Amino acid sequence: MNPWLVYKPAINLVGLPLRDGALSEEYDVLWDALSARYAEIPYADPDQGYGLHCLNSVEPVYLAALAVNQIGVVPDGMAAKKLPANTYAVFSHHGLSEDLLQTVDRIFSKWLPGSSYQLAGDFYLENYDDRFQPGSAESVVSIYVPVIEQPT
Repeated sequence: MNPWLVYKPAINLVGLPLRDGALSEEYDVLWDALSARYAEIPYADPDQGYGLHCLNSVEPVYLAALAVNQIGVVPDGMAAKKLPANTYAVFSHHGLSEDLLQTVDRIFSKWLPGSSYQLAGDFYLENYDDRFQPGSAESVVSIYVPVIEQPT
């Protein structure tokens, strides 16, 4: 696993939340629902889909979201989240969506503990761009993990 580092300014997200404990099959249903409603989101960029995994909140949430230039009126049943500017370790997951959690597990159980970085937030992001191909072994999803260098 050889990530690259990238600095991203603050990211505004608006989308549909799913409470933790949900099955991964429910993610597909959530994304389908968001696809049907994306036109309701002011300032949305339909080509910048993000899956936001909140790790340590009181009630962890997965947010199937679109990037927005600014957070306007949030449609009923949706949620908004503003992520601060961060440096991210970016990993590419190649393959089927159902194998994505194995890649995430390797990032957090092997790469992060063995690296010179530590987690800089209580979340990570999946970025779904034009390389994502549902149901295809050729699909690519980028995983963004906010990091800072460990103190020496």
